[in-house]
Order: sequence, then C-alpha cells, then structure tokens
Amino acid sequence: MNKSKDKNIFMMCEKLNYNALSEMPSEFIVRNCRKDEIDIWKAMPFDEEESIIKNKEFMDNYFNQVYKEKKELFYQRCLFVCNEENMPLATCFIWKAYNKINTIHWLKVKKDYEGLGIGRALLSIIMKDLKECLPILNRYMPKNEFEKLEIRTAPKYFVDIADSSGINEF
Repeated sequence: MNKSKDKNIFMMCEKLNYNALSEMPSEFIVRNCRKDEIDIWKAMPFDEEESIIKNKEFMDNYFNQVYKEKKELFYQRCLFVCNEENMPLATCFIWKAYNKINTIHWLKVKKDYEGLGIGRALLSIIMKDLKECLPILNRYMPKNEFEKLEIRTAPKYFVDIADSSGINEF
C-alpha cells in the first residue's frame, strides 16, 4: 500500500488568454458522459489495468462522496472526448467544489492520445463556457484596478472551505 499523499495542483486563472485556446482536432468529438459509462469515467485517471483495479474502491467512494447527490448535474457537466468509434479517451469538467468554488475536475487524456492537442482543446471548451472567470472582472472593473490583481497564497476562506469537509473535492 502506497502511504504517500496525493498531490493536487491548484492554479487560478487570472485572465483567460484567448490566444492559447485551441479547437478540438476534427477526428475527435466532445460529448457528455452517459450513465452507462460511469465505470469508464472512473477508470480514466489510470493508464494501466492494474491501477484501475487497485483504485476502483477509491473512485467508487470519491464519486459517491462528491457527485452522487448531484449525479444528474455530474452527467450534464462531465465531458468526454471520443474517437471515431465513440470510445472515450479524455475527460474534464467544471465543478463547483463545496458548492462555492468553480474548479476544473479530472482533466485526463489517455496516454496513447497525449500530445495531439486534445487536453488543450478540452480545457478551451470548458474555459470558454465558464461564465464566472476573470474576463468578466476585466470587463466590469476599472482597467487600472484590474491590472493590480496578482497571484497570492490561497485566501483563508478558500482553505477553510476545503478544510470544512471530510471530503476532498479536489
């Protein structure tokens, strides 16, 4: 049993760089995860069959703790990128963690499809659709004030929200 703690990456988007966005390569389609594909989604983070089996209980518990009460919303938000045979090969979605913070959940491209621009295109899709991001602040804040925004350590309320639950939603 691996006793090391998982490492989560936290990034905040100060300003969406529209030049960094990309289109999905034409041979792939984007669609929502279907209810009959939940086991495919739960296996997506792992590249080897052994890891899928080893982490099944963790993924079952995670889904039940974080998404089960809002599973209809999960299926509305969870995106799959599929190949021409409609087989999922990447996933990602926006989720309001702790019902308060918009987060990107479970960005994963299967190893055999890495390097084809799928991850960037998938992030482009969800970031363009995210209505609560800093481009809105840029639009409504005085320019000189918006330009003063800077990267900081996570605020106490953010840490408090994350610590307020026994469930890790990140």
